[in-house]
Amino acid sequence: MAAVVRETNAGFTTGSTTSTSISVSHNHTTGNFVLATVFGSFLNSSAAVSGVNYNSSAMTLIGANQNGVMVVSAWYASNPTTGTNTVTASFTTAPNKLSAIQTYSVSNVNTTSPIVNTTDLGGITTAWTANLNTDSSGLMFMVLDWDDQGIIFTTASGAVLLRNTTGIGGRVVLTEKAATVSTGSIGGLADSAVNRPVFAFSLGETTIAAVSLHSIVWMQ
Repeated sequence: MAAVVRETNAGFTTGSTTSTSISVSHNHTTGNFVLATVFGSFLNSSAAVSGVNYNSSAMTLIGANQNGVMVVSAWYASNPTTGTNTVTASFTTAPNKLSAIQTYSVSNVNTTSPIVNTTDLGGITTAWTANLNTDSSGLMFMVLDWDDQGIIFTTASGAVLLRNTTGIGGRVVLTEKAATVSTGSIGGLADSAVNRPVFAFSLGETTIAAVSLHSIVWMQ
């Protein structure tokens, strides 16, 4: 097995409140996987992320969580085209507050079955813990979005903070945690109760094919 590794190749941008799409440039030079997390705040509770493209090709939805007018979602592309490419997320209606997109290149993902587990978390709370099935060398992520800039977020359960950014009346958060066992947890804390979407998922590691050993007969 080879451990799943998030590479330093990344892209991030926040979007306009008048546009139904948001784009970011991603330079993919290492890895077999591109991950995109998308955040949005809408006036209409039925609004959503309608799709995400990498280099004009549709990415695959990992999952999404929507709580009222806030939505978070995660998408991926396996064996993506190398080089600098555009990642574009489209919305069914323009966000009225914050929209954002974060991308990362990832290595050693099992591209046949990349997603081990997903879970939605919600409710009015100050703490989130996602218990995820994962490969022992997989990688877990948690995505959060809320429309109150003043609420302070901190990681929990050994998570590492990747993104904690405010803009246009909101805050987006992304964390990760490397797995060491087949069932792990990733968490977060807020200093005030919020009721906004939280989505967590785990990526599985690639398998290394067994190598057959054949006897060699030396002829003299």
